[in-house]
Order: sequence, then C-alpha cells, then structure tokens
Amino acid sequence: MTPFLSGRWSNIFVQAWAVPEDLYRPFLLPDMEPDRWEGRAIAGLVALDLVDSRLFGVRVPGRTRVPEMALQLYVRDGRRRGVRTVRKFVPRPMVAGVSRLAANEPILAVPYRRAGEEHEVRYGDRTHRVAWTAVGEPALPAEGGFEQFLFNRPWMFGKHWSGLPLSLRVDHPPWRVWTDVRPRLELDPAVLFGEHWSVLAGTAPVGISVAEGSPVEVHALAGFVEGQRAPRIAEATA
Repeated sequence: MTPFLSGRWSNIFVQAWAVPEDLYRPFLLPDMEPDRWEGRAIAGLVALDLVDSRLFGVRVPGRTRVPEMALQLYVRDGRRRGVRTVRKFVPRPMVAGVSRLAANEPILAVPYRRAGEEHEVRYGDRTHRVAWTAVGEPALPAEGGFEQFLFNRPWMFGKHWSGLPLSLRVDHPPWRVWTDVRPRLELDPAVLFGEHWSVLAGTAPVGISVAEGSPVEVHALAGFVEGQRAPRIAEATA
C-alpha cells in the first residue's frame, strides 16, 4: 500500500521535560493516557528535517528539505505508543495547508531559517532559536532506556475534522542516537505553544538527544477519510 506520507526524517533533536499531567488533558483522546517515564508525563521540543517528502507517492513541490519545530506529548492508547502534537511550525504554507487538510494537524507556516544545526522561527513578534552540538558517534539506544522511550514511537495520534480520533502508523528502522548533546535554546514556550506551557521555561530537562534519522513511511489506517481509529490488531506489533 502506498504510504500517506514518505520521505526521510533526519537530524531529529529532542529536549524533554517532565510536566504536570493537567497540561495533557486537552490533548488526550478516548482511551488515551500519558505514556509516563518513571511515573512522570513527558513533553518534548522537537526539531528535525523532512527530506524528499512525498504525499501518496508524489513528491511535494518546492524545496526537497523542509525543517519543522514542534512540541509533542508522549502518549499511549492501550499498547500503542505514540505522540500527540501540541503545535508545529514549518516554513512553507503548502506543507502546512496539506497537513491541516489531510490530518487536521495543528501546524503553522511562519518565517523560518535553517542553518547548520540551528532552527530559527519568527512567531509572536519575536525570534525563537533551537541549536545544538552533538559530540561523539551515534549508537543504537539501550533497550528500555530513555532514548528508546523517546524515539520508539510507532504511532501519531490526532483528531479528524469529524471530531473522531485519528491514528497514523509510523514505520522506520531503529535510529542511532547521540546522547552527549549541548543545546542552545533561546525561545519562549508560552509564546510558541500557549500560556500554559510557560512552565517549561523554569523546568530542567530530563533528557536531550539527537537521532540520526532514516527513511520513514507514515500510513493512514482504518478508514482515514472517516477519521476512524486504527484496528487494535496492530497493537500486537506496536
């Protein structure tokens, strides 16, 4: 089956915080709960590159490399482990428009500069920067470790225009990860993601990692047009 979305995800930076579970409540869908790490709900600031993106096998016109920055929550629906996006930023209106139309994604097109290992977004009358230096060589994450928790996420969850839950399966090989990462963040979480997320500005992160990335396929499952959930038989392999 031709995937809904395909391409390569690369240079995947994540800075993660433990957050109050009250912040999760507006984003939890039926049968969904925080996927806790050591008993704590986790939110992650993610910056990455989308390379050679294709929609139903057709290359998305324009630049072959599209950066994005997002805040995502780590959730589970039964045995299915995935992410739920709070808000995402990209530089291209076409990418944002297609994502909103196809999957009702909370995504905005904004002035965006990508240079070296730095993402720079202009939003809310100010500039926000995420940059990092990864030291050493990447390696596959340890079994049961925090990096595996962050990057082994076979599902993306959302809500269809109809209001029903939506499930997308994300297929990729295991990613090699850098764990010695020196971040440089200059941003206001309350401006980027909403006032409730100001808590991130005063909270020490629980982990910072960068994944090498790989080709990725995103499959829209189980009546995607109707916004139905993926069948639970997929849980056995998630």
